[in-house]
This record gives sequence, structure tokens and C-alpha cells, in this order.
Amino acid sequence: MVTVEFFTSAFWWVQREKILDKQLHSVIEQLEAKQAQAEGLVNEIHLKATELERLNVLWRNLESSNIEMNTARNRFGRSASGNGSASSDYILDAHHRNADGRAENQQRLMLLRSGFVLYILALNILVFIKISF
Repeated sequence: MVTVEFFTSAFWWVQREKILDKQLHSVIEQLEAKQAQAEGLVNEIHLKATELERLNVLWRNLESSNIEMNTARNRFGRSASGNGSASSDYILDAHHRNADGRAENQQRLMLLRSGFVLYILALNILVFIKISF
């Protein structure tokens, strides 16, 4: 009887060891998959960081060019208004005209705005004259 119990308990230990070994290999495979996934995420984070850095450089360049453009426009506007022939509000920067005709559109809108301002001025003068007499 002792031998039968010994063999059944030994068999049980061998089976238990096989099950644990299978579980260990499964966990190792899962860890390898997670490690590969983590490496992929690290690479993606690195790519996003470099893209963000590139976009920040572009943004800074755009801001500095806008500042330079506004400075040049203000300088040009002051010199033109000194002549008395043109207002600095209506000066178009020839360097920034788009090929799609946006400059002509902007000029048309400025003329429309000027016409509207003159119309309002004329109405104010008429009302002032009407009130005066």
C-alpha cells in the first residue's frame, strides 16, 4: 500500500510540475508580447516628441515672421501716411499676395468699406445741416 500511495503522490507532483511549467511558459510569452508592445509605444512616443519639436520650431518661425511682417507694415504705413496720399489702413503688402486673387478681394473689400464710411459721413453732415437750420 505504501508503494501505491507513493506512486500516486509522485504522479500528482509530476502533473503539478507540468501544469506549473506550462503556466510559466505562458506568462513568459505574455511578458514578451507586452515588452514588444511597450517598445512600440516608446518608439511612437519618440516619433511624436520629434514631430512636436518640429511643429514648435515651425510655430516659432511663423510667429517671428508675423512680427517682422507687422513691423515692416507699420514702418511702411508711417512713411506712406506722411505723404498724405494713402492711409496706412489701405496699404497692401505686395509680398503676401496669394495667387488665388485674395489681394484683389481684399482691395475690393477696402474700397467697399471706404465707400460705406463716406456714406455714413455724408449722412452725418446732412443730419447736422438739417438740425442747424
